[in-house]
Amino acid sequence: MSLSRRSFISAAAGIASAAAQAMTVRRTDFTAAAAPATSSFDQAAIRDDFPIVKTDQVFLNTAYSAPIPQQVISAGIEALHRKAVDPLADPASDAVRAGFAKLINASPDEIGLLHSTGEAENVIARGLDLKAGDNVVISSLHYDNEFILYRVLEKELGIDFRIAPHRGGAVEAKDVEPFVDRRTRLISVALVSHQNGYVHDLKSLGDLAHSYGAYLYADAIQAIGSVIVDVRASGVDFLCSGAYKWLLSLNGVAPFYVKRALFERLRLDRYGEGQIAERLPDWHYKLYTNARRFESATASNGPTAELAASLKYIEQIGIANIDAHGVRQGLKLQQELARMGHRLFTPMGNRCPIVAFYINQPVSQARALFSEHKINVTARNGTVRVSPALFNNDADIESFLEAARKLS
Repeated sequence: MSLSRRSFISAAAGIASAAAQAMTVRRTDFTAAAAPATSSFDQAAIRDDFPIVKTDQVFLNTAYSAPIPQQVISAGIEALHRKAVDPLADPASDAVRAGFAKLINASPDEIGLLHSTGEAENVIARGLDLKAGDNVVISSLHYDNEFILYRVLEKELGIDFRIAPHRGGAVEAKDVEPFVDRRTRLISVALVSHQNGYVHDLKSLGDLAHSYGAYLYADAIQAIGSVIVDVRASGVDFLCSGAYKWLLSLNGVAPFYVKRALFERLRLDRYGEGQIAERLPDWHYKLYTNARRFESATASNGPTAELAASLKYIEQIGIANIDAHGVRQGLKLQQELARMGHRLFTPMGNRCPIVAFYINQPVSQARALFSEHKINVTARNGTVRVSPALFNNDADIESFLEAARKLS
């Protein structure tokens, strides 16, 4: 018996909720200040989009991996259906490039599609053709990928790997500057740190890098979809974000921003069919000269279709609304945790929904406590990290704070 598209989707999930309709508000610079929320931020409707809120847990762990809304589930099911009945259908790559570019104030031709932020940093590190005596500077609040990569290149190439330590959970340009000199090729930071949510100031770091002839890369996986990012205003040279956290989608696709003036500055370290702009006689080719030149491998079609849907969903709600909601929750968490006597790892006043604090108890005890209260957070390395998202309401925050009081 043949299965129609409608019955396929119905049988697979039974979901077809419309996305929350909202006004899109763009902030034209990348600063720590949040734009005001608009009345179009209908959180009740947003919560209806997320199946996880109907479970018995309070999920406050989007910084680890985000639950996805029904619209993304539907897009995934539709992608499977297309694969079943039209396996040669074009993936949603162009929609992702356009949607991601709009979200960060870039142009679609400045967006390539990789598979992870770790891949992006490897593309940059290899593409800059680093040599012995060159140095790379990163923030100590970066992700493990960078420490692994540059320790290896330190041994392989003889580069100088420099780490600017945090002060009270923050790394400012003045903390990075002592590590930068004329042999610095790259400053690399996590725009928003996975460790404590600290929002690095890209503008000041970019100005610092450029004053020494270096470049600035931002791993933005903890930022894009949560806070407002404007690559034009920030001056960042390269930026990449995975899709499975604040972009509310799945692993397997990572939009990679490259400033137009730098398209050919990075030497290609891999080659493949995805880079072909034109096929010429006798097995010769013209490769793309824009950011698509970094797309050597076949795209992950399912995750790409799902990301296209989540980008549309975020646009409909409005990134300014999401930003303001998250900042409000983050500031409340900081204030209440400090009032309880917890020592914050996140700098007070940091405008981001990710908040981390130190605990005196064993991590296993903290995990058991939050598990007992059916609250999903991250406890590791002597800290607890809580990361509410657009679907979390004030009741979720209060549930967490009630449990956190028992750690005081």
